Amino acid sequence: MRFLVFLLLVGFVFAKDYPKHVKETLRKITDRVYGVFGVYEQVSPKNRGFISNAYFYVADDGVLVIDALSTYKLGKELVETIRRVTKKPIRFLVITHYHTDHFYGAKALKEAGAEIIAHKHALEYLSNPSSYDFFLSRKKLLGKHMEGTELTPPSMVISEDLSIYLKVKNKAKEFQVKHLCKAHTNGDIVVFIPDEGILFSGDIVFNGRLPFLGSGNSKSWLKCLEEISNWNVKLLLPGHGEILDNPEKIKRAID
Repeated sequence: MRFLVFLLLVGFVFAKDYPKHVKETLRKITDRVYGVFGVYEQVSPKNRGFISNAYFYVADDGVLVIDALSTYKLGKELVETIRRVTKKPIRFLVITHYHTDHFYGAKALKEAGAEIIAHKHALEYLSNPSSYDFFLSRKKLLGKHMEGTELTPPSMVISEDLSIYLKVKNKAKEFQVKHLCKAHTNGDIVVFIPDEGILFSGDIVFNGRLPFLGSGNSKSWLKCLEEISNWNVKLLLPGHGEILDNPEKIKRAID
């Protein structure tokens, strides 16, 4: 009997309820910033590929989205989630880097009217046959969950910095889109809102899992982290894991 109880307890501990829709993870972070949060796992059919975070900022004249999740279906769910919050036009999608869990949902945001902004490395990545080989591998792994997914290129690329301005309370608010250096990939970019101290870090800063170094440059990555540590960041929103909402958490994650 004790052994049976033990098995039931183990089953309970390891059972996992995965969100059936991205909206189930929606969180209001500030008055205008929202996020959806993937699980701390590798991509699998059970989690539908929902392993990364995406965020959006609701301005008076439109919405800025950061990252698009890892399938067209998840991207559609992200759009539906945004529509639960606001009917304002989705104007921009910034892809922090062209890893599959962050950009495979871009087609859905493009269909919703977003201009897609990424680093020019995205075009280099998509022109390499290996990107299509990986796409086929992901289709084999996720099966039906990949229906509708396409390798969607950006409509605007940057090599250094770009400022986007959206209206907030009748004033132009600056969103700084920055390429600091080669880090997690050759084309990482972050979005910083200087007057609010909000940083959308992509995968330059992880929280709760080990950083992936397979396509990164650890030497210059350290320089990126050093620069970020000198900014007045009050709220750091990572590509994976929980938000970092105080100086001690932010410093620990960067360190």
